[in-house]
Amino acid sequence: MNIKPNIAIILYGITRGNAKKTYSKFNELILKQLQLHFSTSIFLHAIEMSECIIDTRRNLDIVSIKDPRDWSHYLPDFYISDKDEEFSKSINYNSLLLSSRDPFNNGMSSIRNYLNALKSLHKSFSQSSHKKYDCYFISRLDLLYKNNTNIIESCFDVCSNPDSNILYTPNWNRSKGLNDRIAIGNFFVSKEYCSRFQNYNALRDQQKGNVHPEQMLLKMSRINNFINKNFKCYASRLRSNGHEERN
Repeated sequence: MNIKPNIAIILYGITRGNAKKTYSKFNELILKQLQLHFSTSIFLHAIEMSECIIDTRRNLDIVSIKDPRDWSHYLPDFYISDKDEEFSKSINYNSLLLSSRDPFNNGMSSIRNYLNALKSLHKSFSQSSHKKYDCYFISRLDLLYKNNTNIIESCFDVCSNPDSNILYTPNWNRSKGLNDRIAIGNFFVSKEYCSRFQNYNALRDQQKGNVHPEQMLLKMSRINNFINKNFKCYASRLRSNGHEERN
């Protein structure tokens, strides 16, 4: 009997109260497809929010979140959750934002959210450190998946070339860098991908203060001589008011 490769699914961030809807599409288009070919383990870190600004760049209205623990819809094998207030206190924003240029011109609000996401990502990945998996599939929790064109092929490519250090990212919304919402890689690639919070200052300085998320990811990839490849899979961001942001 053929033994399936092991894949770690790393989920992180915030659900914005929409986990029931986002999990349904994630389960249909991603999880069930992966389970056909791989032995899967789900690791999750969630920031629990009782209320959420719709969009720090366009709509500052605040929406109350009925179920801050709706991340449980994802049925993770391993999980950590932190309440938003306590999680924010654990980050020294003033130090991290020092010498940073604001790429979105919104008082660094988007970059604070970016730092939250990076720390959440690292906490999720850290739960998988008890073993090295053949492949890692990494995704934000607020994504509403629309299709899955060749994720399976990309995962098999990583498994078949364990020493090649391939970083797969989506082929859309690169913003002169690499899309940072979904990724596939081996252990070393995923470890570096998930350690950008710890390496934020060094990356910021090498970027001369440019902390645009997609461009910082490309810089990290180049520093580590990763092989950058794209997969075709689209997912929109689901805002706290239920609006789909298609970019």
